[in-house]
Amino acid sequence: MTKRLHFRPFSFIVLLLVVLITFAVVVLSPAQAEPTSVGQLANDSGTLGSTFDEFSGRRTLAVRLDFDPTESPLRIDSVDVYLEPQDGSNSNFPIFVRIEKPANNAPSGILEFTKTFRLQIDQAGWYSIPINHTYGSGGSSFIVSLKSWGVPTRPAPLVGLDDSTNIPARYNYYGDNFNAWQEHYLFWDEPETAGNLMVRASISTGDDALYTPTPTATATNTPTLTRTPTPTFTPTPTITPSQTLTHTPTLTLTPTPTATLTPTITPTPLPEGVIVELGASADTYVVQGLPNSNFGHNAELLVGADDENGVYQILTGGYLLDGLPADADVQSAELALYIDDITVDETVTIYAHRLLDPWVESKATYANVESIMAESYGAFSVGADTEVGTWIALDVTDLVRGWLAGTWPEYGIGLRTTSTGSGPQLLSFAPHEELYLGPRLRLNYHTSIPLYLPLQIR
Repeated sequence: MTKRLHFRPFSFIVLLLVVLITFAVVVLSPAQAEPTSVGQLANDSGTLGSTFDEFSGRRTLAVRLDFDPTESPLRIDSVDVYLEPQDGSNSNFPIFVRIEKPANNAPSGILEFTKTFRLQIDQAGWYSIPINHTYGSGGSSFIVSLKSWGVPTRPAPLVGLDDSTNIPARYNYYGDNFNAWQEHYLFWDEPETAGNLMVRASISTGDDALYTPTPTATATNTPTLTRTPTPTFTPTPTITPSQTLTHTPTLTLTPTPTATLTPTITPTPLPEGVIVELGASADTYVVQGLPNSNFGHNAELLVGADDENGVYQILTGGYLLDGLPADADVQSAELALYIDDITVDETVTIYAHRLLDPWVESKATYANVESIMAESYGAFSVGADTEVGTWIALDVTDLVRGWLAGTWPEYGIGLRTTSTGSGPQLLSFAPHEELYLGPRLRLNYHTSIPLYLPLQIR
């Protein structure tokens, strides 16, 4: 008997619907984006072989990293560097990073990205510096260059070198202030035994490189490798048996205590007049022991003294007082400074001085501004117990009044201490490049000109 396949009408309709839906999903659906493509570009093996101990002063390091030019666009998500703190290292370590287009496989100074970061370095390991920059110079490689901006009197962290030997040429470079680059085989006395700089880049390619990543909420960088604490277990609560009924004692009336009136807190009123803050647009510091060196682009402002380099002095200015009303009557003026670091073992007093001559941030050195400071105004004392991450303020009311009256030119404010050495007595303040933390003038003034707020007309 021949067997025939019988279709029930209902089953046939269900089968037809399944086929149509499958066809619509597979054929008619829009093309899906490629999955996230995240990788890491590295020359090193990942195994620590030794460390580089001269990442301080003006020393700069650079690595060339190659990528597949067909995987475009390419976004550099972060630069990762292996660092190890030394005894006495600045744990809040400033570092300057640049992304460059290479020329002949070497650093060229053709910049794609620059920024200063502070890394919290408390143990040896990988530290990640967020970049989030889409590389647009083409080619098949880019240069990552790094500069240490730590306190000169403190040892910089060690930089990892991997365990490789006889490494390929033209991938690792050592320079001075992003110049005078020396290739690995010209820098080391025994280059065959020195490994690759452990500096990498995490990247995204393809469609994923076009999306802006969600920024990390953490303000400071932390090591990539972190220890996970052992979880603490909460004990299971014990069930308490119901209480046994007992005789209720006779209620004894206790006299109500006399109520004590809570004192009224009177808020401190704001001073009358207009209050403004004007940020500096230029600042630098100069060093007696380095009389011809300029520190205008360093990530800190140092004042004080040490045995090695002598006196450190700060210059700050460019407060743009032209925006004040012509009849502004200054009631008070303070120079506010944000403390980044303190290296003192005794009380150090900082003095604010009027400046006699103009100066340029990128050209000022101790040799050409040594005699620029005139009389002093406000002062502030800082000790070893002063907290890092706080503001100090120096009274410069009379100085600012003189500027506005035309008594003397507005060349800025100089800062120095009476310390001359006897161990490091240094204070580090945030420069104007650090948003919201740079030097600023806090002014309170009276004016006859009404203050109007702009209206938005729709």
